[in-house]
Amino acid sequence: MRHDLRLIAGTLIALAGSTLVGCGASEKRAGNFSPAPGAAQTTSRSSSSRNEGPDREEASRLNVSLGQAYLAKGQLEQAMEKLQKAVQLNPKSSDAHTLLAVLYEQINNDKRAEDHYLRAYKLTPELGASNNNLGRFYCARGKFAEGDKHFAAALADPFYKNPETALVNRAACAMRWGKRDLASESLRLVLQAAPEHAQALRQMAQLSFEEKDYMRARAFIERHLSGSPAAPDSLMLGLRIETALGDRRAIESYRRRLLTEFPESDQALSVAKAGNSP
Repeated sequence: MRHDLRLIAGTLIALAGSTLVGCGASEKRAGNFSPAPGAAQTTSRSSSSRNEGPDREEASRLNVSLGQAYLAKGQLEQAMEKLQKAVQLNPKSSDAHTLLAVLYEQINNDKRAEDHYLRAYKLTPELGASNNNLGRFYCARGKFAEGDKHFAAALADPFYKNPETALVNRAACAMRWGKRDLASESLRLVLQAAPEHAQALRQMAQLSFEEKDYMRARAFIERHLSGSPAAPDSLMLGLRIETALGDRRAIESYRRRLLTEFPESDQALSVAKAGNSP
């Protein structure tokens, strides 16, 4: 189980052999996660969890699976019950600790979330997945240097199958940290490997806009929107870019899309208010 997961997006959560996506809304909880790297089966690459009997391990894995399914449906109480049971059956299950951390983030219990991310990391400190998760958690809370240290460790894992996950997270962290060169280099590496990577394109558009390179920002946001479903923040960025460029037709196009496709969004309400101003 060394596949990447994106946690905060509102779709299915899966652990064993697929991409993990979770639920939530705030920037504090948003970001790309990696699944727990299989400590339900092994605690590290070099050692097996010999102290747990096979029946308990299998029961733990079953509870992890049930817990992730409940979490995907937003049934948090049921998810909590199953995941806590999974940890009781196998305290070395990195999957269970990771999903418990996810759950605690969703209910805004950062202390418990950090505790479980740390437990998952300590079980598998050499793995990219564990480092990426902890790095994202720290960066989202303003601990930029600590977060970047874990992103660097994630990228040092030669067996990390989706390093672009850590690179995108590192770039987002670096932008908030004020380290634009690090952000730009991280995104360049992502786009070098995956030219249509949606998040990297979106971040490159934002970075270019902040650097007042508006033509480059336009190119990135258009590439992003051509290959990804529109979202209010992306359309608003497009509007801001075109406003800076003075393209009235494009400005009106973005305004119309915001007002018709996402009429209840904060961005659309802001646009409507600005349009109604005397």
